[in-house]
Formats: sequence, C-alpha cells, structure tokens
Amino acid sequence: TILIAFFAEFMELFYKEIAAEITINSVQFVDKETFTDLPLGEKKVLDVLVKVQTISGKPSEFFIHIEVESGYPTDFPERMFNYYTALRLRHHLPVFSIVLYLEKQGQGLWRETHREALMGKRVVLFDYEAIGLPELDAETYLATGNPLAFALAAQMKRGDWSKARLKYECLSRIARCAVDDARKSLLINWVQTYLELSESEQQAFDTLVAASPFVEEVRTVLLTYEG
Repeated sequence: TILIAFFAEFMELFYKEIAAEITINSVQFVDKETFTDLPLGEKKVLDVLVKVQTISGKPSEFFIHIEVESGYPTDFPERMFNYYTALRLRHHLPVFSIVLYLEKQGQGLWRETHREALMGKRVVLFDYEAIGLPELDAETYLATGNPLAFALAAQMKRGDWSKARLKYECLSRIARCAVDDARKSLLINWVQTYLELSESEQQAFDTLVAASPFVEEVRTVLLTYEG
C-alpha cells in the first residue's frame, strides 16, 4: 500500500534516472496481477505492478514490478525470473524488476542474478534490482527530504543514533512533510510498526519529543495514529 501511495517518491529515492524518464500522470497500477501458470502450478500474486509511459518514447511504455520480502527465500531469484517471463509473455512489454528487502543483511543497493546452465553452457542470465533497507544509512536518506525516506529509514542503519533518536527523526520529519493526511498516516504506521521501542527507549523518545521545537507537530501525528 505504501509503495503504491508513494510510487513516484520510491522511484525518485532509489532510481532517479528512470524516474526522470517516466511520465508520472500516465502511471497505471495493475490490480493484483495473478499467475497460475508458473512451474509446479503455484498461484502467485505480484506485490506491485505498474505500467508507465516514457518521455522519450524509447520504449514508449514498460512495466515496473516490485516485490517486498521480509526474509530471503532460496528460490527467490528463480521466482523473479518466472515473474518476468510470465509478464513478458502475457503483455509483450519490457519489465524493470525490483525487490525490496526489509530484513536482508549484507548489501544496500545491488543487482541480483538468476543463472541457468546446460551442459556447461549458460542459457539464462537474468538480473534484477535489489534494495536492502538494513544496509542503507538512515541519516543519509532522511536528508534527501523524500517523504517515503522518512518511513523507510525506520529499518535502515542507525549509526550513532539510538532507536529512540531514529524514531524521533523519522516522525518529526513526517509531521512536517507536505503530504495529505491519508498518505501521512501510512508513513506513521510504517514507523510505528517497524521501529518498536522498549520501555526505557520509549522514555528516551518522550524526552526527545518534549525538548523538540516540533513537539506539537510530533504529538499531533502520534495522537492521530493512536486515534
């Protein structure tokens, strides 16, 4: 839901060059694309599938497919390849494939690959984009001013910050960002869900809020969320 509501911000945050080529007012979200023709008869529903048009017209339109994963299934690269193949066969359009990892450690932004070989000869080499939130720097992404970053930073590396400080930095920016209340509630919900505090951490957070020049704004968004 948050990636659909902040699709333009997502692309701008992680793939600026592609975002610059997309005609944003032409974006079409494909509603729950379901595949039942994958290997082993699996029924799969894609997380986010978007058809976009380009400014240059080369190509004139293509799909952006985003999967969100909490863990790292061993068969995931093959699954992404199967999604790509099924989309290409069904729609005859290029596909830009992305996975957003919520917990995977090791890298921040990289490309994953599905390979297949036969008799020592490579027959498939499929790359797709990967984002690992836990390996990205929260302070760096908060500084972008991108509203979506204010939520996703809750799962990024804290550096020298405590959990309480990171939560304060996220929520204080959400409180002041220029998005409507419905989308703002999605950002707040993400932070509250993925950045839970212990009792002592909550006390430290409350102290930060009380000393903040944005105390009223932060308390307002918290009350709105709790309400």
